[in-house]
Amino acid sequence: MDSEVTIPTLDQETKNYIETGQLTLVLPRDESMRINSIKYKELVAVNVPANPSIKKLLESSGPCAVAAAAIPGQGLPVDVKDISLKIKDGVEYILDAGLVSGTVSSIVNYEKRKPIVSRIGALSEEMIKKLIPEI
Repeated sequence: MDSEVTIPTLDQETKNYIETGQLTLVLPRDESMRINSIKYKELVAVNVPANPSIKKLLESSGPCAVAAAAIPGQGLPVDVKDISLKIKDGVEYILDAGLVSGTVSSIVNYEKRKPIVSRIGALSEEMIKKLIPEI
């Protein structure tokens, strides 16, 4: 495999939605990305959070492999105290960037040959299909 995740060719409008935290792409990862997760070890989510504190951290550190603070089906925690102990026990650091507001990102999964919409969030299914017509 290459030393990087291969991101599909995207137009500027789609990139803008990723860079503003509205769209997340789930892509196959390669061996150079060390992720300590048994369940999702073959995948990586590409997203740029909208939170200014997190953007500042990423500008300093470069890309980070992070665990989502939400457990599927349990909603989005809006404060550090709302994060499940199961997640807190499995990470070394938690960045408290204050209260989370807004809508979760929409997720497009490229795990299979044809991308699929895994979650409707900030973008409607109509908008996602406009941006990524191969869905």
